Amino acid sequence: MTNKFSSDNQDSPTPAGVLSVNDLERYLVRLAGLHADPETGNLKLSEGLREIAKAMRPYRRLPITELASSLGKGKGGAPCDSQSARRKVALPPDLRNLSWDQVRNVLDDDRYIKAQLAELGFSRFGLSRSRLERLGRREVLETLYAALDREVSLDIIARSAEEAGARRSS
Repeated sequence: MTNKFSSDNQDSPTPAGVLSVNDLERYLVRLAGLHADPETGNLKLSEGLREIAKAMRPYRRLPITELASSLGKGKGGAPCDSQSARRKVALPPDLRNLSWDQVRNVLDDDRYIKAQLAELGFSRFGLSRSRLERLGRREVLETLYAALDREVSLDIIARSAEEAGARRSS
């Protein structure tokens, strides 16, 4: 059985036996083709694999290890969007007593990582921390915005009921 990667790849400048970005790109395109069948495949996965392969094209001539190490350091032209790079601020103290505007400010701030947002959801709204941590960051934000909106709505209803009760008793 022949190895279809760097050992006999004519257009790869990487040494024999070293996986290049070009090799990985070619593999991803072929794997995307396998998932492209509408009956047995996964079209969204196929699309995603093709997009990843396309994003790798500028780095074709690099060994895969070199690309991986440069991405880990935030280099290589790709944005470094890891949670450790995002974390720059601490959550405000006493999450339970934050005003609605303060909660919105936390939700609007991209510097908070998903774990911090899950802590806010748990402390402020009583949401399951483990459930929030299983969601993607965007879904966590959507859940927290919805919880905040419910809290605001319930407060409006409670104030209206109090005012209506006060009018009836006077």
